[in-house]
Amino acid sequence: MDIKDRIRNVKNCVVQATPNDSLLDMIERAEGAFSGFRMLYSKNGVGAPLNDSEHKNAKIRGLFSDDNVLAYSDDILRQCQLGEAGIGYIRRVLFDTNLLSDLPRVLEDEDFSSKEAACEILEYVKKHFGGSIDFSFPLLENLRQYCGGNKKFPIRKLAAAYYYDEKISEPRQIRTEKHDFTSFFGKSSKTLDSFANSPDIWSLIKKRDLTYAIMLKVFCICWSNPHQTIESILNQLIEYTLKTYDVLPLKELYFSWKVTVGLTMRHFTPIFEEKDLKNPTSKSVNRISALAWDLYMFRYCETLLTEETSNLFYVPLITTMDNGLLDTLELCPIKAVIMFEDAKYVETIFADENMFQITLKQSLSASQKNVIRSPKRHINKSKIDEHLLNSEISKLEDTVYQLAERRSKHIAQNS
Repeated sequence: MDIKDRIRNVKNCVVQATPNDSLLDMIERAEGAFSGFRMLYSKNGVGAPLNDSEHKNAKIRGLFSDDNVLAYSDDILRQCQLGEAGIGYIRRVLFDTNLLSDLPRVLEDEDFSSKEAACEILEYVKKHFGGSIDFSFPLLENLRQYCGGNKKFPIRKLAAAYYYDEKISEPRQIRTEKHDFTSFFGKSSKTLDSFANSPDIWSLIKKRDLTYAIMLKVFCICWSNPHQTIESILNQLIEYTLKTYDVLPLKELYFSWKVTVGLTMRHFTPIFEEKDLKNPTSKSVNRISALAWDLYMFRYCETLLTEETSNLFYVPLITTMDNGLLDTLELCPIKAVIMFEDAKYVETIFADENMFQITLKQSLSASQKNVIRSPKRHINKSKIDEHLLNSEISKLEDTVYQLAERRSKHIAQNS
């Protein structure tokens, strides 16, 4: 069985598992396909506890669908067969962009509307997680601003994060004292320079841009004709991704399926009741861009999950004061993450993946199936031409603005 067949076999076993299936049931059903892979699998009632009601009060969210997590690797299976396996779960808190933006103002004891919420999160992280924080994701979101010449604010944000990370174990109170973090400006600038000069970092940003392009496209399809079936919308999106980029980006199509259901059936989440996402407006482009960053966080966490090896597993938690991001996290609950180390590939499986896969198959035309099954087809998102992607984003943004203007004129004529 080659690596592609093994990946397909493992994924099918996880997607088709019932609540009564144990992790061992799935492994045995896969007939050796799990060998060489590592996996985190969420399940209620067994495994290491993940979610804490206090986290939700502090606006901290996990990514997994259930309250506990189980881990698998070849070593863990062997150790369990001999008696007991030692498994380590490393929990780190990812700062979102809003929290990182508020951090300098908190440390300088400024008065602003979200200060109390920011202080609550920071004190909670300090008390429960010590120095286990990660503020790399907002740097991706701020990098274009930095490279565009507006360096002051990204440097200031990162310097505040470095200060907080170093001083987090000290007994000083975050909310009652003024903190001087200017000594970290030099370190902050060097880090941002290294990000700006890293091809790997720009590759991550390009993957986010693909998510953004596909989000723009699915909203345009939905808004252009509100009387379409979910399958018809997905079919048009599949045709677009295959013809334009020669890829079938399954995770982005999963996110698009959520958008499609949200807009056509008003189901799943309050996100799609927001006026700038419910219908095209002059602010829709900015809101879709923000949504694309929120959704890309799932893809970014896949990268982080591969950092540990053997019996150590990284379990991310997200901090945010953005209710939209909270809704997004609840929109896409993760059932499992499978790390195929030999293939350098990570597969995220969502809790409702089976429903999505059924809808996706119903959406595919015969010609699309032939393209996807072609043995000559090599799928590699990193090979997508950057100029093509930027051109597509520009065209799709223009389409959103045109749809917004058309809607505005229609409202004016009928008022």
